[in-house]
Order: sequence, then structure tokens, then C-alpha cells
Amino acid sequence: ESEGRGGGDSMQHEAACFFGDITSKADPDTYIQMARQIMRRYYELLELEKQQYGNNGSLPLLVNTDGWVKGLGYEILSAIIGVVNPGHILQIMGNTKAKSFDMSS
Repeated sequence: ESEGRGGGDSMQHEAACFFGDITSKADPDTYIQMARQIMRRYYELLELEKQQYGNNGSLPLLVNTDGWVKGLGYEILSAIIGVVNPGHILQIMGNTKAKSFDMSS
């Protein structure tokens, strides 16, 4: 068993996809499809936890997006939010309006 920086148990990821590019702009549809695939795996794990432990399933999920929030980036981020349907969104604000995601729409 390996230990993390703080001396506790380290965590491992349960699912991953290889996109093959440094930007989602290269193939937005595949990028969004991969998000759907990861979410399906998350729901499988959630169901497994319910069966094993008899709880309502409380596996944490953190989705870290690339921060591209304008133009096509806005469309991709909006689609990812639609796929994940998060209970909370943490937005780190940029210094300018051009670096901010409009949460009103």
C-alpha cells in the first residue's frame, strides 16, 4: 500500500480516457462523448457501492475542465456541465471578463 504526501492512503482513479490532443478544440464531439463514458463508469461505481454497502452512494466526483470559456470553449463547457449535471460548480475567476464563464445562461 502506498502513501500519499500527507502520510495517508493515496487515491487511485477509477476511469480515464485518452483524448490524444492538448485541446478539446481538435474534436469537441469526441471530448464530450468521453465525458459521457466517464460518467457512465461513475454511475456503475455508484451502483456497486450501493449494493456493497447498502448506502445511497456517496462517491465523490471532481471534474476539472480546461478553463477555455469563450466561443467553442463555452459550448464544450456547457455540454460537459449538461453531461455531469453537477450539484456545485466552483469557478475560479480570471482577471478580465474574457477569462470568465458566464454562469447566467
